[in-house]
Amino acid sequence: MRAWLHDTLDVSIAEQVKSVALRSRGSVATRVPSFFFVVVAFHLVGHGGLTYVFLAAIVLNEMQSAYLDNYCIRQFEELRKFEVAGYILSRVISSFCYMSVGFVATTASSSAVVMTGLLWVICVLNFNSMYYARYPIFHSISFIPMGSAVLLFVFILGDKAFEASGPYESLIPLFGAAVLLKTMHAQVRSNQKTDAELEDMRHAAASRLGALEYIAGHDDLTGLLNRSAFNERLQNRLDHATTPNGPFGFLSLDLDGFKPINDCFGHAAGDALLKEVSARLLNTVGRSGFVARVGGDEFAVVLPKMSDLDTIEDITLDLIRVVGLPVKYDDTELSVGTSVGIVIVDETLDTSEKIMAAADEALYKAKEIKKSSFVQYDPAFVKKRVSINERNIIEAAIKDRIIKPFYQPKFCLESGKVVGFEALARWPLDPEQPSESADFVVKIAELGLLSDFTYHIARQVFTDIRTLIDEGYDPGQVSLNISEVTLSTLNGLEDLQWLLAEYASVVPHITLEITEDVFIARTGVRIRDSIHELRAIGVRISLDDFGTGFASFQHLRQLEFDELKIDTQFVQGLGIDATANVIVDGFLSIAQGLGVSVVAEGVETEAQRKYLADRGCPVAQGFLHSKAQPLNDIRKYLKTTDQTATG
Repeated sequence: MRAWLHDTLDVSIAEQVKSVALRSRGSVATRVPSFFFVVVAFHLVGHGGLTYVFLAAIVLNEMQSAYLDNYCIRQFEELRKFEVAGYILSRVISSFCYMSVGFVATTASSSAVVMTGLLWVICVLNFNSMYYARYPIFHSISFIPMGSAVLLFVFILGDKAFEASGPYESLIPLFGAAVLLKTMHAQVRSNQKTDAELEDMRHAAASRLGALEYIAGHDDLTGLLNRSAFNERLQNRLDHATTPNGPFGFLSLDLDGFKPINDCFGHAAGDALLKEVSARLLNTVGRSGFVARVGGDEFAVVLPKMSDLDTIEDITLDLIRVVGLPVKYDDTELSVGTSVGIVIVDETLDTSEKIMAAADEALYKAKEIKKSSFVQYDPAFVKKRVSINERNIIEAAIKDRIIKPFYQPKFCLESGKVVGFEALARWPLDPEQPSESADFVVKIAELGLLSDFTYHIARQVFTDIRTLIDEGYDPGQVSLNISEVTLSTLNGLEDLQWLLAEYASVVPHITLEITEDVFIARTGVRIRDSIHELRAIGVRISLDDFGTGFASFQHLRQLEFDELKIDTQFVQGLGIDATANVIVDGFLSIAQGLGVSVVAEGVETEAQRKYLADRGCPVAQGFLHSKAQPLNDIRKYLKTTDQTATG
């Protein structure tokens, strides 16, 4: 029972309570003067004694009504059932208080006084009808007792003998009728005003709600649907499709070359471009489809219902074309491309989440082509997810140092001597044949363990270097790959700095390898600051894989580094592909001009070694000299190659 009393009321009932309270508060000025007129009139004809008792009751009733009206108006959204029941009861009692004046008239013998009382009772009943006609819960509860009171009034007067009215008493019904008619007219006007105010409040609330719904569902820059609203509309289309789940086309778009525009021209230019691209997408898709901005420079499009792949591809090509048109900004023309993932929705894609995931897989494949293009989704794209058991195994392998660094020598092309090593993570599942592949790193990244993994490998590498130094060896420069997340987060950088402080003696032997992705990463500025801090304490920076991604030569001016690595794919083409020769020659010239050292990766043949040596490349690594080996083998190797150190 207690739980029932404290349940929140249904909103429709709460609104009835609020409306009645507003009407009650607004009609005080019309009903109170009417009551005092009757009291004064009864006093003049000698029937005031009992009336003053009811006067006191009316005053108390008005006081409690004023309090309850204000309370219900303020708290109507949180009213509980026992509170609304009490309010309804108070309205019934209030009606009886006013009607009681009419019953006082039955004590008089004058027909004029009795007639005035009857007129009063009828008017009170009429007021209640006007009050509650639009509020069913009040009307049904109050009508029966009020109607019964009228019948009781008539019954009391059934056998009553009346006397002739005096000169003053004859005027009472006339004045009473005039006052009551005036009161009724004022009450009608008050009700109309209250209704108008309530309607204005409803319109204002609906307008504010509509504005809030628009803001909540749309991107504030472009005006397109945002991700949550887009997902909801997409799911609604799936739920109400005439033919279950389609078919229709779904596109995921990502702008190519947008970040450099932000970096070079500022965010205002980027915003202007996004707004223009959004307008072009809307115009191309038309009203039968819908478009959303689901990320910084990512968009999603639902095309009209269609099963013709050729038509979908034609629209996609139109989108790629219009997005690629120049955008005028001040005195500059800005241009971007777009990569598109296409999904034709069928019965296997029955939720918005599945469709978005499929489109992202196709978009990822399109981005790999490295130019504005589109790829249709194929279930074969979906990668096998890492299982819970695999996660536990990988976490244990990191924590227990089962995954450990192996070291591939870097040798001088002129003398053939070892000048350093690259530390490569290996998981020796079979001690007899250690893994040569680092495919497990992809799974580590998927699990979000890359930062911890980098830290544990770095600690092992630093420990190995310190061990070699303590044993009297000079390991030269030992390089290891550092993940983007380590350099782009405060925690990752602080962990690395603490580690370098702990192994201060090995810092002169450390080279950290970073990939060209740092140029186009969203956290590129933070990464460049981190690199500056690391170089300040004596750590060398090597730029790995340059020329294999989206970075340009202009980006070389944005980063401090000490070494440039020529990627394996260019080295393998030497002497076979003229383009590879030109690119490698260019890298060597750039490195010489910038005053940085060069390391060629993946040297596997004598012809490759000779080509690089003839063109002045100082250092190389690859299977021609040695594969990656464990620490014990490296120690023996240093002894046999006369790499003994100062001790």
